[in-house]
This record gives sequence, C-alpha cells and structure tokens, in this order.
Amino acid sequence: MDRTLFDILNHVNEGIIITDDQLNIIFWNTQMEFLTNIKQEEAIGFNLYVKLPNINKNYFRESINSVIEKDYKYFFPRLFMKV
Repeated sequence: MDRTLFDILNHVNEGIIITDDQLNIIFWNTQMEFLTNIKQEEAIGFNLYVKLPNINKNYFRESINSVIEKDYKYFFPRLFMKV
C-alpha cells in the first residue's frame, strides 16, 4: 500500500487496522498502539485474532461478511481499548 496513505492514516484519531483476506495485519496505526499498548512492529504480520484475542469472533466475522457481501459499512468504537 502507498506509504503516503499509511502516513495519513497514522494521524487519524481513530484506531485503524488493515488486514489481508486471511486477517493478517498489514497496517496498525499509532492510535491502535495507544488503544491496545501494542506497537506497530509487534502487530504487523500477525493474525488479528492473535493480537486481539478478546474480539467476539462470531460478531466480527459476521460484520466482515456483511461488508464484503452486502457492502455494509461498520465502525467498531472502543472495541480495542486498553485493559
């Protein structure tokens, strides 16, 4: 992905994660670092469920399927907050 886009997404005041089709993390912005206390270099390349094991997998999977199949838009506020 374009480095300029990553630089812009790092300055957004929302946690942003971009994954591949296997849910392996390819982008983890600085706000996600703040929310989860997991650094980018510790997240990139890992599966989303490995780095965020408390995610409700069924809900998340259904949401992702709705995005792909029905073009729905989802926002998951405070889903990844620090414990």
